[in-house]
Amino acid sequence: MNYSIMFLSPTGNTEILANTVLNTLPLKNCVYFGGFNAEQAEKSDLVFVGFWTDKGTCNEETAEFLKNLKNKKIALFGTAGYGGAEYFDSIISRIKENIPSENEFIGSYMCKGKLTEETKERYIKELADGSKDKEHIELMLNNYEDALSHPDIKDLVNIRDFARNMYYFV
Repeated sequence: MNYSIMFLSPTGNTEILANTVLNTLPLKNCVYFGGFNAEQAEKSDLVFVGFWTDKGTCNEETAEFLKNLKNKKIALFGTAGYGGAEYFDSIISRIKENIPSENEFIGSYMCKGKLTEETKERYIKELADGSKDKEHIELMLNNYEDALSHPDIKDLVNIRDFARNMYYFV
C-alpha cells in the first residue's frame, strides 16, 4: 500500500509528528511528503493528514482539503496547545465532519504542542490589564508551561505506534 503524509504546521509541532510518521513507514511506498496536494493525494491509497488546532477544530485549509478527498483511507494526526484526551476526541469528531462518506476514516492521533511566545505574552498582557478572568488566565499560563515540552518523546513513540497500526493493520 502506498501513502502520503500531508500537513500544515505553522509552529513546527505537527511537522515533528509528520517526520516521525515518515521515518516509521517504508520510504519506498511514500508517494508524497509535504503540504496539501490534491494531485499527489489522488495517487495515494492512504493519506495521513496533519493539522494544527484552531478554536477546537482544524484550520480552514485542512477542512477544505479533507472535503475534496475521494475514495481514500484517511488517518488524522495533529497537535493542540491545550487539553487532553477528552478535548482531543472532541476535536477529531468535529474534523471528521469534513470527510466525505466515500472515504474511510481509519484513525487519529493527537498530542499537545508547544504554544508560541506571543501566546504567553498575550496572556500576561490580559492578566496585567484585567481584561479577562484572572483564574482562567493563570490556568492558561500554567498550560503554556506544561505544553513547552511537547511533542515529547512519549508523544513521538505514540505517533510511531499509531502510524504502524494505520499502515500495517487497518
